[in-house]
Amino acid sequence: MKTFPDQHEGRKPAPSSKPARAAKAAPASIGFVGMLRWAWRQLTTMRAALILLLILALAAIPGSLLPQRIQDPIRVNTFIEENGSWGEFLDRLQLFDVYSSVWFSSVYILLMISLVGCVLPRTAQHWRAMRQAPPKAPAGCPGCRATRPSSSPPNKR
Repeated sequence: MKTFPDQHEGRKPAPSSKPARAAKAAPASIGFVGMLRWAWRQLTTMRAALILLLILALAAIPGSLLPQRIQDPIRVNTFIEENGSWGEFLDRLQLFDVYSSVWFSSVYILLMISLVGCVLPRTAQHWRAMRQAPPKAPAGCPGCRATRPSSSPPNKR
C-alpha cells in the first residue's frame, strides 16, 4: 500500500487554499435529435406541467391588475399617457394585452403540449384497466358480508 507524506505518521493533511475539484467528464455529443428527445422528455414530465401551470397563474396577475386594451382601450391610453415612459415600457411588454400576448400564449401552448404528452402515452394502459373486470374482494376481510353474524340488525328508533 502506498503512503503519501501527509498520511504518514498520523499527520493530518495540510489545509489547501484551493477547494478540491472533482474531475468532470466531457459531455456526450447527442446531436440535434438527441436534444429534441431530451427536451420532449423534460417537457412531458408532470413536474414541467405543474411548473407551467404555476407560471401561467403568475402571468395572469398583470392581466388582473392592469387595465386590458380589449376591455377598456380608453383607460389603457390614459394609463400610458399618465405614466409616460413607464406606461410605454409596460405596453412594449404587452402587459395591457396579457391574455392575447405572445408570451402568455406560449406558456399555455407549452402547458397544453406538456399535458398531452403526459396523458397520451398512458391512455392505452388506463383504457385496458378501465375495461377489465374489477379484482375480487378477499374472502375474510373485516366488514365483508361473509364474516358478519347472521343476526338481524339492531332496531333504529
